[in-house]
Amino acid sequence: MAFRVIVGYDGSDDGVRALEYACGQVVVRQGELVIIHAVDDTVMRSAWSVVVDESSYKKAAIKMLTEACATARDMGVADEDIDAEIVMGHPSTAMIRLSNEADLVVVGRRSSASSDRLYVGSTGTAAATQASCPVIMVSQEDEIVGVGGTVGLAVDYADPANAAIEWALTEAARVESRLRVMSIVRRPSRRFFGGSEVSAETQASVVEEARRRLVEIVAPLASVHPGLEVEYDVTYGDPGETLVAASATLHLLVIGLMSTWTTRAVGGVARAVMTHAHCPVALIHS
Repeated sequence: MAFRVIVGYDGSDDGVRALEYACGQVVVRQGELVIIHAVDDTVMRSAWSVVVDESSYKKAAIKMLTEACATARDMGVADEDIDAEIVMGHPSTAMIRLSNEADLVVVGRRSSASSDRLYVGSTGTAAATQASCPVIMVSQEDEIVGVGGTVGLAVDYADPANAAIEWALTEAARVESRLRVMSIVRRPSRRFFGGSEVSAETQASVVEEARRRLVEIVAPLASVHPGLEVEYDVTYGDPGETLVAASATLHLLVIGLMSTWTTRAVGGVARAVMTHAHCPVALIHS
């Protein structure tokens, strides 16, 4: 079965960038592209429906999808590999449903409202927590690199997500990139140390132990990719701030999301990365 990519398209700058990223994935993998555009039917189901022309909504949606398909063709996706769908309701609902038969979902990362540029959009958040396949979030500022560069992988050495590790290794090898495996020893609350800072010697000792554990976790999985260059980067500090800063030197940052027995949640670190990263962010469920 061909590699199937679902992309949400709303005509925003982030949406256009997401479409371009999805097209690149389809071309190099010789896959299939499904472009989703959602028409918000909230107004049409309200009292305002008496003055709303439903056909105008659909005409606008058709125009937008026509433009998206033209972009996909210009980027090398064959006509027979493009499927475009108009759905009523929230786009995340359609993408989550279609993700059951997809290999990748691509969405614009931030809210489409100009006043909300510092917030992750609800579509991206919903897709990240509920999609059945990996999700990549893309922002209009992100550079899209097809081959080469550096793929980053954030790993919690105390609770590693093997699915994210294996996905990042495979992706880095596929695009001939080096892989930077990163883990951050979280700065503890000062109350645990009587209000004083942790000494430089203690920090160095903890970081070295974390690095040893990280290599122990990743190296056996990396052995199936003998040609892949893997570097290990363990630091001390705030995980969210450190990963966001590191993302400025990466072409993709991979984050593992852990599942609980009740739900899939996006923690504080993942949310900080989703909001502020300087490169596309891949979210992989355990």
